[in-house]
Amino acid sequence: MAGGFFGSLVLTASAAWANRHEPAFAWILVALALSLVAVVITMAVNVPLNDALKGAGDPDRITDLGRVRDAFHEGRWAAWNLVRTLVSLAALGCLAWALVLHGRATG
Repeated sequence: MAGGFFGSLVLTASAAWANRHEPAFAWILVALALSLVAVVITMAVNVPLNDALKGAGDPDRITDLGRVRDAFHEGRWAAWNLVRTLVSLAALGCLAWALVLHGRATG
């Protein structure tokens, strides 16, 4: 899972390096920055909340699931997950536009 998660950063950075003298370069850099933002959000917000939820123990043995859910801060997790999703989609859009520019430059 970590390979796929961090692999997008590595591959986008590689694409930036390979296209550093091409018109698509700026869009690839923006995509890289947005991808990095998504990773930071994941590591700073979503993972710690997930770990706290996991730390509550086996769901079959928890006597007060409502208390555990309240302590989870579901609204915070969902809001930041939405931000992370939108940032990731914006990065994908930048990469798609970079691909269009690359095709125009070589075609």
